[in-house]
Amino acid sequence: MVSSSLKSRYNSRLNSSSKSESSSSSGFWLLVIFLIVLIIISIFAGTYYKKYENFSNSDFKSYTLQYYCMERCGHCSEFEETVWNDFSFKVNSNPGFYNFDVIKYDITKEGIGKDLGEKYYITSTPSFLLYNKQTMKVYQYNDDRTEKALVNFANTIIKQEHPDWTFIN
Repeated sequence: MVSSSLKSRYNSRLNSSSKSESSSSSGFWLLVIFLIVLIIISIFAGTYYKKYENFSNSDFKSYTLQYYCMERCGHCSEFEETVWNDFSFKVNSNPGFYNFDVIKYDITKEGIGKDLGEKYYITSTPSFLLYNKQTMKVYQYNDDRTEKALVNFANTIIKQEHPDWTFIN
């Protein structure tokens, strides 16, 4: 014979273990639902990006406007504060509006900036090159350091090479 106190202890343990099982089970299902939603969002985001890509020219962004600077150059610091920071933000934030990418290289730091500075004989800064990624042609810029002048420089060269392209800016 089993005493009634022993039965009640057994039943209380059984009930508490089933409660913890159900709470961990619901946590599992919440995690599964969260992962499914995350996967669906990822699929839609990828589909949107592919659709956006289709609206561009076939060799869209085959040009890069390269800005060469030195960390302690006063002219570079002034240019970055007055023009480059806003300009590069605009280009990167509006990829469909510009026919080129922008990138900044510090020619004093070890790595690609220094290597490219030596390759293209960059001896004074700030310096600008427009690089065609497909033909590997490089065009040097020697004009005003303004956003409008930089855009005109890039667009003029791109229009010469692609007269059939449509330009917004």
